[in-house]
Amino acid sequence: MIMLFGNQDTLSFLGDTAINDHSGRPLCLMAKTTVHSLFVPLALSREYVWGLVAGRNPEKNVIQYRTSAYLPIAKGDIAKFQASGRLPNPLPPISYKVWQIVAVCFGWFIIFAGLASILKHGA
Repeated sequence: MIMLFGNQDTLSFLGDTAINDHSGRPLCLMAKTTVHSLFVPLALSREYVWGLVAGRNPEKNVIQYRTSAYLPIAKGDIAKFQASGRLPNPLPPISYKVWQIVAVCFGWFIIFAGLASILKHGA
């Protein structure tokens, strides 16, 4: 998907936790990948975030989580929760989706093709 301006975030579930936010809502570990665009997709970034658990079914070992909302992880919290054993060490890796990589490559292809055209016709 090509965006003109801004960021497109995608959330991916990484694992359940026994961690709650300040209001007592259960949290899970999620990866947030972002495609940064300015006319075309130009860059990717990734970070760990807290996902909001909507429900758990322990009998089926299923967790339901929201994919439209997340909470940032405060600086130092990952190390604190890893030291207490409440988060794995190392954390699961964050992978980009193929469409995200293709979109950014296409964006840079468009830029280089445009520059080549300008240089060819400008000379």
